[in-house]
Amino acid sequence: LGYRGVGRDVTARRRSERELAAAKERLELALEGSNACLWDTDLQSGKVYVSEGWASFLGLPRAPTVTTIAELQTGVHPEDRQRLVESSIAVMKGEQAEYVQEHRFRAIDGSWKWLQSRGKVSERDATGRSLRMTGILFDITARKRAEAALAEAEERYRSLIELAPDAVVVSCGGVVEYANPATARLVKASSPK
Repeated sequence: LGYRGVGRDVTARRRSERELAAAKERLELALEGSNACLWDTDLQSGKVYVSEGWASFLGLPRAPTVTTIAELQTGVHPEDRQRLVESSIAVMKGEQAEYVQEHRFRAIDGSWKWLQSRGKVSERDATGRSLRMTGILFDITARKRAEAALAEAEERYRSLIELAPDAVVVSCGGVVEYANPATARLVKASSPK
């Protein structure tokens, strides 16, 4: 009757594991706080890791996701898809240093979310062939809606000014920047330009 064993000091490993878990938590909190998620693409296998924010962008419970390039492309708006592919290829070939694109992606409820994707090649082989691309996705849907609302308001304002029966002139430093058609009629000019 006896006991034989080998003991190992795992203090350093445990400390490293705690530090890694704390760093991961800080990263996730920073990504969540900035309405962003991380993406990491293995270009050899076509597999894409997307952090927890991706699921919430789409209307799903927060969870990290592993998907494929092909699967992700099916969710991209058809009008945006070719531009994204061309930009990715340019970055992989080294023709562009960074991938920066705004595009629409179909959410679970059928609506289109606007996303901005930023990234670059993070790993190449000895011959320079791209092996990995990594970056961040931001949900910019609110900004795109605000831009559309502003453009619509500007168009309504411009239409009102164009149709106004009174003369409207905008000048800056003594230079006429804009005059509506009523101004042209008033001064008997052939056009307001």
